[in-house]
Amino acid sequence: MVEKGCEDCDYFVKHDSYDFFGLCLDEDRLITKKERCRNQKDIDIERIEEILKEKGWIYCISCGEPIFTLDELDDHKKGRLASEKYTDEVASEDSPAAD
Repeated sequence: MVEKGCEDCDYFVKHDSYDFFGLCLDEDRLITKKERCRNQKDIDIERIEEILKEKGWIYCISCGEPIFTLDELDDHKKGRLASEKYTDEVASEDSPAAD
């Protein structure tokens, strides 16, 4: 059996520029997606559906696309879904400049 990492946890919020780390909402710290904490929680698809209804969108980390309807959500249920993305104000400084 393959052990799930933090990227498969409901508390994981993926960084919007780098896909190898994110924010753990449970421990309030930056983590890599392969870490595994003691409080790991399976993703609750019913909660994701509620957030979609309330917020109007959800994010599919697997394909990088926003989801706006329950029909679209059905197509992405095998993907990694999140209600938000972790944004870093200085990530753009890591990008090489175009001349």
